[in-house]
Amino acid sequence: MVTGLLALVLAAAPFQADEPAPSTPPVASPPTASPQEASAAAIPLAARAIGLIEGTGAPLAGADAVVTEAELDDMLLWREARSPGGQRALRQLLEVKVVERLGEVAGLEITEEELRATARDLDDQARAAGLEGGLEEMIRTQGIDRADFDRYLRLSMVHERLARAGLGIAADQEITGDQQQLWLKGELETRQYTEASLPFPEGWVARSGDVTITASELASELRGLMPPADLREACFMILLERAVLARMPELGHPRE
Repeated sequence: MVTGLLALVLAAAPFQADEPAPSTPPVASPPTASPQEASAAAIPLAARAIGLIEGTGAPLAGADAVVTEAELDDMLLWREARSPGGQRALRQLLEVKVVERLGEVAGLEITEEELRATARDLDDQARAAGLEGGLEEMIRTQGIDRADFDRYLRLSMVHERLARAGLGIAADQEITGDQQQLWLKGELETRQYTEASLPFPEGWVARSGDVTITASELASELRGLMPPADLREACFMILLERAVLARMPELGHPRE
């Protein structure tokens, strides 16, 4: 049975913005790159807008028409970090990192043999529930990378052992997912929790005891939870803002 952190991750719905994103114009295929554009292409791309705001006679060209991952992350943090979806992502990230830290302090280690044995049990349960492909089908359906799944499975096993020790539940007794989450909630309440203000000038978003959530970690979590269409919309808005400022620099940067 899937419980603890792994159950939360598998049950998590894709991130949804509070308001539906407006549709953007279709993006055409990029033209043959000039030497300048070829150089710009070396920048890690999140998106490239072609057409209305980039190209001959347009305000953006070459590297100016490229959105880097860092720029996308900055936009996501400004737009989503304090939204309900962003707060859920922060909470999930915090729980994962706190369990990791508590497991390290307790000296808990899950061996590969134990991990594989638990995976086999989950595979049997998935097949018994009617999934012909077993565990692999379940992972594929959820859209989770196998390496990430194994990480969360290992953490869920650490979570269970920590909860058993904290609640005094023996290894041969049943422990439910609710009991594990209640134990974790209690642990979080005993730790001093602090959140930084936007735009996170010191590079961290939240702290819980000796655990720190950095801005880059939260941005990565947001990117992983948001639908591709919403990420594309965010990239388009970055380029649109850049094009407007190129035409009307007197407006200044809205986030300055």
